Amino acid sequence: MAVKIGAKAITTHPGLIHRYEDRVKNLGRQYSIETLTKANEYGEERGVIFSIENMPNKYAYYCTSAEEHTLFTQECGCHATVDIGHANTKGDINSFIAMKNIYYYHLSDNNGDKDQHLALGEGNLDLKLINGIDKVILELDDYQNVLNSRKILLSQL
Repeated sequence: MAVKIGAKAITTHPGLIHRYEDRVKNLGRQYSIETLTKANEYGEERGVIFSIENMPNKYAYYCTSAEEHTLFTQECGCHATVDIGHANTKGDINSFIAMKNIYYYHLSDNNGDKDQHLALGEGNLDLKLINGIDKVILELDDYQNVLNSRKILLSQL
């Protein structure tokens, strides 16, 4: 599909497990990495950049920490998409921004507890942390919020 529509890159979520057993979570991680590696190879064969997104800070999700996100991207040989709103739920945005091989960023704001997709400035995200990042996608639910967030971004240039 990406090739047909001329997309240069795609982002995917890394997967999740709803069981609270480490053995099951670890097995799921192994299968997820295996599947994502194959997807990355498929993308490479077609000239499409494959990128894995970090997730909000909930037990079920993979890639909720920069360390695990890095593990996934290194094991799969692909790029990272850093969702700043998701990183804000972890309270560790700097670790995600410091990752290598980031292809682009998703931007939204929230209260730090859950992924709310608020306009920039409507949550507790420290906007100074996003200065200097490029390849940004405003990931918001409302067009007016996109325009308001764009205005904030442009004012920081």
